[in-house]
Parts: sequence; C-alpha cells; structure tokens
Amino acid sequence: MEASDWLRLRDGGGRPSRRALLDWTLVQLYELLFAGEYATGEVLSEVEVATRLKVSRTPVRLAFQQLAADGLLVNSDGTGKTRVAAFGVDDIRELYSIRGVLEGLAHREAAGKVSGERLAELAGLLEQLHVAGETGEMSLAADIRFHEVICEAAGMDRVLTILRKMWLQTFALVHQLDLGHVYPDKAEIGRVHDDHAAILVALRAGDPAASEAAVIAHLQRARDSLLSAVAATQSGG
Repeated sequence: MEASDWLRLRDGGGRPSRRALLDWTLVQLYELLFAGEYATGEVLSEVEVATRLKVSRTPVRLAFQQLAADGLLVNSDGTGKTRVAAFGVDDIRELYSIRGVLEGLAHREAAGKVSGERLAELAGLLEQLHVAGETGEMSLAADIRFHEVICEAAGMDRVLTILRKMWLQTFALVHQLDLGHVYPDKAEIGRVHDDHAAILVALRAGDPAASEAAVIAHLQRARDSLLSAVAATQSGG
C-alpha cells in the first residue's frame, strides 16, 4: 500500500472480502496509530489488535511487517516486541534532509512536465491548505499529496518509492507532535500554505532551478520550525 492510498482511503463500512483483508487491516492500524490510540513507544500485541479488529492474527502480523518496513513500528529490546515508533530531533533532521535532496531532484525534473490536470489538482490542494490556514487546522494529507503529485510528474519511480516511505514517516512525526500540541500553530500553517504557493508558481513557470529551490527552501524552513517547536517544549518554553 502506498502513502497516497492510505491518505485517501477510508473504511466504507462493512467487512472486507478475503482478498482485501490485509489492506483493510493496514488501513485500520494506520487510523488507530494516527488517532493516538496507541502511544509512541507502546508495545503492540498481535492478539490484542486482532481481537480489536475482529480478524485473525495473520493479517495483523503481515500488517505489522508492512508498518515496520514503513518505519512506523519498530522491533526493539531484542525480545521481538513490536513498539510504536517514536520520532525525535534526529529523525526530523534525517527525514527532512533526505526529502530535501530527493524532492529537489524530483521537482527539478518535474518542471515543464506537469500536465494541466496535475496543475489543477495542485491548485485544489493549495486551496485546501489555504482553508486550513484560515481555520487554524492542519491539512497534512493535502500537504503530502501536493508533494506526491509533483514527484509523480517527474517520472522517477525509484525516487518516488523512497519518498513514499519518507512521507508516511513525516505524517506520523507531525501528527505525533500535533497530538501533543507541540506543532503546528496557526502562523506555521499559514507559512506552509505560502511555501506551497511559491512551489506552484515555479512549476507553472516551468523553471527547473526555481522549482528545486522552492521545495528545498520549504523543507528546510519546515525542518527548522519543527526543531524549534520541539526544543521549546523540551526546555519548558
């Protein structure tokens, strides 16, 4: 399951077919994790999750494996226990450094290739970010989809595969901080919108260098804002 699949997919009601059981279980676990039902660092039990979701342990075990591959669960302590991943300052630096390099490359490649249909989707996502800024609520799914649309246009499948894991981890990281009321505030949500508006301007102009520079500037600024927010919390500020 790819990042955008989960970000757009929601349970439509009713039990899934056997063929769709693993994907259904994955979606439910994503939802539980991102709703804060399981705390960071908490040990997850296959039996407890299977009972909660009313499925057998097999799709839960496979879902755990996928979530671990995505970096959202970790096997720790040398005991085989599975815990919810906790993200800290080192993770922020690493994630945003990797994203800066790869998305800069993809945005440069995408400039001049983004179709009218994709530009229209980007404009719609930008409007969602604007509405979020007006209400003070985060629209992280729209944010990540915005980046994904552009990177899809680049046609670099290997880069896109790596980035989809980075986006899932970014979603988990930012959502973790949002649940803890650490990040973002309304001003930051507005800045995120403005950053994406600048990216769209560069893409519409078909300027590779400007497109690369715009996304790198956005990710560096977002990284610094995240680090500042976490540092303020740790210092009691």
